[in-house]
Formats: sequence, structure tokens, C-alpha cells
Amino acid sequence: MSTSTTDKNRPRIAIVGAGFAGLSALLVIREKIPQAKIELFDRDAFFEYTPSIHIGLGRPSYLERIRISLARQYQEYFRQAEVTTVAADHIVTVGGQTFPFDYAIVATGSR
Repeated sequence: MSTSTTDKNRPRIAIVGAGFAGLSALLVIREKIPQAKIELFDRDAFFEYTPSIHIGLGRPSYLERIRISLARQYQEYFRQAEVTTVAADHIVTVGGQTFPFDYAIVATGSR
């Protein structure tokens, strides 16, 4: 945990993974620490509610109902990027960009 944030009242929080755990963390942090600067990283542009995906096999139009655009729904927080490194105080993406944080949540699921 780094305490290098320039504004002690606005912690920088990085969330890696926009599945159930990552999105749940985002929603809780947004509610409990509204002043936090949250960045949500995922390599995919969409969240899919996979427990219902089997219904889409028989009804392809159903897939639109279980898929949300992360950029549209969480545009203020979302960065479509694959994270390659989580260090003590920053993350690095495939393109080599570095994003500093004070706290990080790694919620990449079973992949």
C-alpha cells in the first residue's frame, strides 16, 4: 500500500477485472468512498452475465439482455486494457502505460 497520493482525501483505487467481483467492488467503493478516484481495467469491452448464456443458444436476441457495455455503463471509471503487471504502487498495461494507485483490487476471476 502506497501513501503517495497527492490528495489524501481522494485515494486512487485500481480494480483489475470487471466481472462480478470487480463490478461489485466498484459499486461498493463508489458508495462508501465517493471521493475516491477509481479506475476499472478489463481487456474486454463487455460484461456478460454468463449464468444465463445458455438461454442465448436458443434465442440469440436474448444475448443483448445479458451483455452490457462497460464503456457506456461505467465510462467515468472504465479503461479497456489488459493489465500485465500489478506492482506495489502501480499497474502496467499491454501498451506499456503505467497507472499509479494507492490501493488495488485484483478481481480477475478464474482465468
